[in-house]
Amino acid sequence: MKSGLKGRIDNILVLIFPVLFLLAGANADDEARGFYAPVWEITSPSAIEQIISKARQYHFNQVYLQVRARGDAYYYPNRDDTAYENIEPRAQLYSLNPPDFDPLQYAIDLAHNGNPRIEVHTWVVVYPAWNRSYQPSSPNHVYRRHPEWITEDSSGVTQSPTASSEGAYLDPGIPAVQDYLFNVFLDIVRNYDIDGLHFDYSRYPSGDWGYDPVAKAQFQNETDWNIDTDTGIDAVWHNWKRAQISNLIRRTFKYIKAEKPWVTVSSFLPSFTDTVKNNYQAYNWWSKYGWLDVLQRGSYNNSASLSVSRYRDTQSYNYGGLPVQCPLGAQETYHNTPDSMIQIINSLRAETPRPWGFNHFQYSGLSANSDLRFKSLGDSSFRPDAPYPTWVSVPEIKPDTMPPNNPASASASVSVPGEVLVSFDRPTPAGDGDLPVQYRIYRDTDSNVEEYYSNLRMVFYDDPPVRTSFTWRDVELTGGITYYYKIVAYDDYFNQASVTLSATPNVIEIVVDNSDSGFSVISGSWSTGSSASDKYGVDYRYNGTGSGNDRVRWTPTLPSAGQYNLYVWYPQGSNRAPDAKYTLHYDGGSQTFSVNQQANGGRWNLLGSFQFNSGTSGYVELSDQSSATGKVVIADAVKFVYASGHSPTPWEVKPVATPTYTPPDSPIIVDNTPGYLHYEDGSGWASSTWGAVYGTDKHYTPSPTSTKASYVVYIPYPGQYAIDGWIHGNTSYAQHARYRFVHTGGMQESVVTQQHAGSSSSGDFWINVDGVSDAQAFSFEEGMVFITLFNTTSGDGYTIADALRFRFLSSTSSDHKEFWLLY
Repeated sequence: MKSGLKGRIDNILVLIFPVLFLLAGANADDEARGFYAPVWEITSPSAIEQIISKARQYHFNQVYLQVRARGDAYYYPNRDDTAYENIEPRAQLYSLNPPDFDPLQYAIDLAHNGNPRIEVHTWVVVYPAWNRSYQPSSPNHVYRRHPEWITEDSSGVTQSPTASSEGAYLDPGIPAVQDYLFNVFLDIVRNYDIDGLHFDYSRYPSGDWGYDPVAKAQFQNETDWNIDTDTGIDAVWHNWKRAQISNLIRRTFKYIKAEKPWVTVSSFLPSFTDTVKNNYQAYNWWSKYGWLDVLQRGSYNNSASLSVSRYRDTQSYNYGGLPVQCPLGAQETYHNTPDSMIQIINSLRAETPRPWGFNHFQYSGLSANSDLRFKSLGDSSFRPDAPYPTWVSVPEIKPDTMPPNNPASASASVSVPGEVLVSFDRPTPAGDGDLPVQYRIYRDTDSNVEEYYSNLRMVFYDDPPVRTSFTWRDVELTGGITYYYKIVAYDDYFNQASVTLSATPNVIEIVVDNSDSGFSVISGSWSTGSSASDKYGVDYRYNGTGSGNDRVRWTPTLPSAGQYNLYVWYPQGSNRAPDAKYTLHYDGGSQTFSVNQQANGGRWNLLGSFQFNSGTSGYVELSDQSSATGKVVIADAVKFVYASGHSPTPWEVKPVATPTYTPPDSPIIVDNTPGYLHYEDGSGWASSTWGAVYGTDKHYTPSPTSTKASYVVYIPYPGQYAIDGWIHGNTSYAQHARYRFVHTGGMQESVVTQQHAGSSSSGDFWINVDGVSDAQAFSFEEGMVFITLFNTTSGDGYTIADALRFRFLSSTSSDHKEFWLLY
């Protein structure tokens, strides 16, 4: 039997293997078919309806909704849960119609409840904060709230929001920026049933940005180099900047997989440049270490050969073998004709491995010219060679697809008037041993209960499963209506099973009109009127305002004792009393209410909930008392509705899930190749295959050199590690090679010899890089560690850069903590 959700992600790397296995065994015709819907295309219910309708019509199985454009939200931040603080304002770039519209939830409701089910991926712009000449209207917008977070260039100039369409970027090297964005993304994942989170602009704008003073200080804290004063450290600086983007990707991915492991995490990779080198978008790391589920490399052109070339280029960096989805242009601006789009898709499908799927930018391009491109892709009657002629599923990448068993012994019973008691038991384990970890109850007046958010009435969390029975009391009901309840059980990969029940509550509702026997005039002369169109029944009684001596009474005959809600009805008018006095006599006391009869007429107005005995001991009186002269007091109808006294049960709070980490079971080895993965150096370093190299080659430079070589290694678990370096036998190498790195206790610079008397035809990890014994080895937190290799001793021979090895020795903490060194 598998453990609960929080224990599922012991080491995220293990997820890669089931991914590859499932892809290999999936239906050969399955592929992801998505399109992007930018924020300006999702601002109204009708727009969302069109998007989802056309996705189904033309056999698309994914939609990518841009719910974060430039630091603004097209959803409700912290909607149900505030575990991850998110104060981003709604709709700063484009207005919503109506203003309270939630595009994301509306899309989820329509996409998930229709047939076939369509995946909804949230498309979020990561670092660009604003791209307008005017300020955002909300003071909570990150561009106004934290202008100091906008990145600077090497001259200290802050990036302008209008310098390009991308806008002003938040600096990835500022720790508070990373925390802020992490919370935004986890808040979306936690509060919405999304199928995927898609990063866009998860990069630097270009190489000359990222020089914010806080970012430079953070760089010095993590590497012990000063970017303003130290020379020859470009390789270290580049590696560190790549790590800043990767830190956010890694951290967000791991927490998403702890919260909701079924959510697919992907990132857009631009194709206009070597994005790993020039934009520090190190997707080779993300692939190798399993920090994404899907790579999406853009191919916005009309050339099949160029698209294939870019796909192959992406695969050359895809060291973890992640699925690759190909975003293609669908706009007139990209000159994509239906012919070129189909040629590109067919050419990419012929590649090995075949793309995981395609993603088209954007919806308006597909729907232009009476759906020309939509039809060319997904309507075989319009075009026989349409590449999406029928519906196919998205290839499954989650390692668990078996649903739990249905909730057991489910029932919906009328326990007391005005209530339905819904109860069920935990089912037996499914075939894979899973039990449900979450239950939801949806309610509808239609037998086909839609799993809309608006129909959601109760949520239970049971992770790990410990409860055997569940009970919920529905108290917000109307008598005489049949309600349908859908109880849905979810396992820890969101596979679900459900049962549907119905009940017709017997709501006690007593109305006493002015024409009923329960109504009486106690004192004074009350006239009868019927001209008001918003009256209850055929007429009403009225009296001029006075001192309170004239009174009428409504006396109900209540069938049973209990809590009752009291409502009053009157036709409104400008000549009515603004403070009509209703006095309620109930079990144990009385209470007078002042009601403005000039407003809210023609409907039932709730005065409160009170305890009554059965029979006729309780009543309501209305007098002519008012502070206004020359007005009238209206006596029409009152209503007593039985209420159990129970308040609606609040949803249970979801436990906050965090990743767990396990020590590496073998040494961590980082080589000097391939470029931009673990190693980079400056000018003056050459490559050689002479001698017993580790891997394919080594790098070397005469000592001293003005440039440094930089290694970056991912430490997957906090602990004590010994660091060794590979060398082959040679007595003419440097005797004073310097290795500098920062550990949990500070900076270490070891001066060690690279000379070894062994045979040049053999080699091993003979260099003691950390300069200490294993007993004194240094400790590192989970995350990236930067090691700089250099030499300052003249005539010292060649400094050799080959592989490094980190040997795990012992744990240094029982609980992993995500932390930043500098705030």
